Amino acid sequence: MIKRRGQIAESMRKSLTEEASRVEDRFAKAEVFFGKPQSDIHDEPPAQAEILIPKVIRDTFSLPPADYALLDQLRARALALGQVVNKSEFVRAGLRALIDMSEPNFRLAINQVEKIKPGRPKPSK
Repeated sequence: MIKRRGQIAESMRKSLTEEASRVEDRFAKAEVFFGKPQSDIHDEPPAQAEILIPKVIRDTFSLPPADYALLDQLRARALALGQVVNKSEFVRAGLRALIDMSEPNFRLAINQVEKIKPGRPKPSK
């Protein structure tokens, strides 16, 4: 019985070693297929300190219904171009467009924006 257990254990070790080898070969083929150089296959992932994730600042703001409708129009326009864009990305794109504007165009764009009362609207009675 002991001899048989030893044979089973050896057979399992051999089977696991062969399976691990086959898995490594499949990963190597996949890495070559997807363009990662062979030398980088067994490199360790970057340390946590090397990965820098920028912090995001959350904020809220109010929009008149007409401006909110503009977001839907812009979303449809982006979809027609094959782009999926969310509201936050539109706001950020608008900020970048404003920062690059000349002073006269900037003044015109700012003057076209409807002034609204800041804060939450009071519930009507």
